[in-house]
Amino acid sequence: MNLKETQEFTRITDALATLYPKLSGYAATTAVNFFKDRIRLGIDINNNTFAPRSNKVWQTRGRDRKSGRAVLVDTGTLIRDIQKLTVNTDYAIVGTTRISAPYAKAHNEGFKGDVTQQVKAHDRRRWGKQKIGTGIYSVKSRKEKTKTVKVQTGTVHVKAYQRKISQNLPQRQFMGNSTFLGRAITASITKVMVDTIKNASSNKI
Repeated sequence: MNLKETQEFTRITDALATLYPKLSGYAATTAVNFFKDRIRLGIDINNNTFAPRSNKVWQTRGRDRKSGRAVLVDTGTLIRDIQKLTVNTDYAIVGTTRISAPYAKAHNEGFKGDVTQQVKAHDRRRWGKQKIGTGIYSVKSRKEKTKTVKVQTGTVHVKAYQRKISQNLPQRQFMGNSTFLGRAITASITKVMVDTIKNASSNKI
């Protein structure tokens, strides 16, 4: 090995030595993105489609505020809350903070049982029925035809209270170890190492 080759080899080994402590961080970033994509795409860590959301509750209320959204996407809090919790030279921990930890655990592992909810004080609208004119008149009676519509007649203040509900959440595992995550981490680490070697090799003295 001549001097030029020795210098290049030294640059490469030094660059890789500098990179090594950062590898767990790169792996953690890949894991965070992988887990977030599971939620956005509606598939679990093994690429199986999530169990569909039940629309029964929203149908009985005459609306579906989550229509068109991914199964676990509502406000976006869960996705934003997935992050790197600890990153050291030898390992990294990825998870959710206390903000969404109970919610994340229930969906990630599945849950069946009773849950106590704290309902905040709020105002509930009171509704009634009212007849209004349609602008259409009967030829025979010459009276305006009417129709019954739903109108708000007032509001009722509801004090804060507790309620118990039964939940049956199917497992939708968006976080955990999997073959697909392992492949993604291997690919990202390989890329950053190859790029590091290329950059070190191109820095001529």
